[in-house]
Amino acid sequence: MWSVVSTVFFQYLTQKLGADPVTFGYLLSTFGIIQTLGGLVFGRFGDLFGSDRVLVVAFIAAAMYYGLLSIAINIPILFLSCLPSVFMHAMQGGSMVITDLTNHKERASILGKVSLFYACGSVLGPGLGGYISTHYSNHLAAAVACLGSLLSVFLLVCFLPKVQKKEPHSPVPEDNSDQTAGPQFKKEECNILGKMTSTSNKYTEDASKALSSPNKMLQVINYPGVKHLLMTKVLTGLPSSIYSVMLPIVTMNTFKYTAQQNSYWQTYVAVLMMITQGFGVGFLTKRVSDQSLFKWVTFVFIWSYLFMSLSHTVAEMLVAMAPIIIGMALLSVIINSSLTQLVPSSDTGLVLAMAMACDALVGTVAPILGGFLLKSYGHQTFGCIGFVTSTIAFATFCF
Repeated sequence: MWSVVSTVFFQYLTQKLGADPVTFGYLLSTFGIIQTLGGLVFGRFGDLFGSDRVLVVAFIAAAMYYGLLSIAINIPILFLSCLPSVFMHAMQGGSMVITDLTNHKERASILGKVSLFYACGSVLGPGLGGYISTHYSNHLAAAVACLGSLLSVFLLVCFLPKVQKKEPHSPVPEDNSDQTAGPQFKKEECNILGKMTSTSNKYTEDASKALSSPNKMLQVINYPGVKHLLMTKVLTGLPSSIYSVMLPIVTMNTFKYTAQQNSYWQTYVAVLMMITQGFGVGFLTKRVSDQSLFKWVTFVFIWSYLFMSLSHTVAEMLVAMAPIIIGMALLSVIINSSLTQLVPSSDTGLVLAMAMACDALVGTVAPILGGFLLKSYGHQTFGCIGFVTSTIAFATFCF
């Protein structure tokens, strides 16, 4: 909730301080680079020192970030505010805690329900942030986000129990008849997600040596199936990230939306994500295989982005974005859950960090690419990018 309180006015604050769309893109890209690098370290720290501890660190970093935004009076301070974001990974930390506390069978459903509460904050945050920005000031909204993050630190310290890592396990059992191992992949799906055999046991090592090993990240990404899922995350995440970053600029400059009107758009997105992750993930994963979900979601993306490329009004964009938002909410949870099943429990923090790093990497590229496309060709080209990347992602699951 607190992140959206400050995010809702971020575009207006940068514009008020004299930043053009290109500078705004560089600012978000700087944020993305720092988050990408920091997320990998953050995930490994969670494996070594406990996911409960790094979750507290994430909210402390968030408080520092929002505190700097609340006193930002020029562009350099905005860039300086990006530094604390190196450990600002609350959602990643929450996923790490849930992964350590659950088994494979229930993990996707519980991750979806946890995301429901994040989405509830995304519903309340834009409204609160828009109200404070409109009736008081942008800086006050950031100050409220800072205080909210400090409150979260207090609640975690007082009520979050000590989280212990489970004993290392084979990433995916060779015998698919074991129904307690969580979502199962069919034999014909192994050409995509890799051959799930007991040979992956050789990758398990003492976590105390993992942080200093330069080959650890490469070792984890080479687990069967991990590389493909991370690639899918990048391909599907790029166009949706371009939209999420640049759409407030489009509505503000082209359709003359105010901060509060833009907050309604973010609320619309959050409600769809809340319904999907809170109820849709558990319902679908019990009835449809992950492989089928991957195929159908990317197939729907192809036509949604094609329609988006032909949209000329906000209403048309709202209709086209609905299946994209729902599909991204499904993929986010299912991919993260699948990744934690493809690696030993001693590496779940790092593989989740790598998944979040893919999101951050996309967030680094999206503002620059989106700003260039918007300035040179118009917002309809965003849909063309989505059409191409979704077609590639769909093809990888079919062949």
